[in-house]
Amino acid sequence: MSTEEEIAKFDKPTAYFEQHREEFVKEHHRKWMIMSLQDNSKTDFFADSNEAYLFGAEKYGEGEFMLRQVLRKDEEPEIIFHSRVAWCSNSTLVLPGNPIR
Repeated sequence: MSTEEEIAKFDKPTAYFEQHREEFVKEHHRKWMIMSLQDNSKTDFFADSNEAYLFGAEKYGEGEFMLRQVLRKDEEPEIIFHSRVAWCSNSTLVLPGNPIR
């Protein structure tokens, strides 16, 4: 399975979560949710992320479930990706430990 296909497996469960976020927050705020990637309407909630992960791995199999904390939209952490790649003003790629001469 390609990387794009692996990532796409999370589209439907993520959409389902967003559609039901308000309901989930009311009933399970700050708990950890496990959702099957095959049937995104199957959800289980846990107070502990480790317990949730172990349950998901046993019930659905490694890589076949989504683990997510139930938070309001404004509580979700900002995800930032850092890169060690830098561009010079002349558009030459510079990698760490590999200076331009």
